[in-house]
Amino acid sequence: MSYRAQAYCETCSRSFVSGEALDQHERNSNVHTQLWDYATSSDEPTYSCDYCDRSFDTANARSMHEQVHSRRDIVCWGCNQRSFATYSAMLIHTESGKCTVSQVWLDECSERCYQSKKYVVEEFRTFLRKGERPDDDEIEYLVDQGSGYGVWECVICQNQYDEEVQLRQHIKSRVHDPLVYECPSCDNQFRRLSALVQHVEKGSCSEGLREGSCSIGKMLHYIHVRLDLCDAVLEDGGILIN
Repeated sequence: MSYRAQAYCETCSRSFVSGEALDQHERNSNVHTQLWDYATSSDEPTYSCDYCDRSFDTANARSMHEQVHSRRDIVCWGCNQRSFATYSAMLIHTESGKCTVSQVWLDECSERCYQSKKYVVEEFRTFLRKGERPDDDEIEYLVDQGSGYGVWECVICQNQYDEEVQLRQHIKSRVHDPLVYECPSCDNQFRRLSALVQHVEKGSCSEGLREGSCSIGKMLHYIHVRLDLCDAVLEDGGILIN
């Protein structure tokens, strides 16, 4: 079923059927962890921040807000230009295309880690290894196919948009990717590596960076070591990671 986009998230370049759907997205999306106000309409909020005078209607909202107060001592392993409070925030930065390390490289590296059987959905292992996503020519073709009279429609999922740029951003996003990652402990599945890592960092289940199978922590260490080796290659005149 198609729909006309009524609300648009500038941060994520995504459209929604209503303002309520946009509000829900901003409350739940990992991209908005440090951006969403999380103001509550309750006269007597239950959960107060330990570091400031703000209050929230759920423990999860408070936990996500308190990341704002965390020390940003994780320097990006790729560009070394920005610092983050969590590993998932650093991965969101790299996945956004604003870093010297690409999302495709991260996926390939995470799949090649010796722990990957614990967090990669087996049927999509080849998808991660080959980076099977639309290239620039395929994106242009899909956009052209979606042009219409006053509306732009995705030929893959039939979602409709008011502007060409919205359709283009939708196609370039990972919304059509399969759920390639899964939590080793609770089997929740994710499209992005950052979403898997955030799930573990939040303590959503028994899995942690140093608890449970510890496979996510070992995977992050593997990626860090690989990037250190790549830095050494770059210093010797090698090619930038893409």
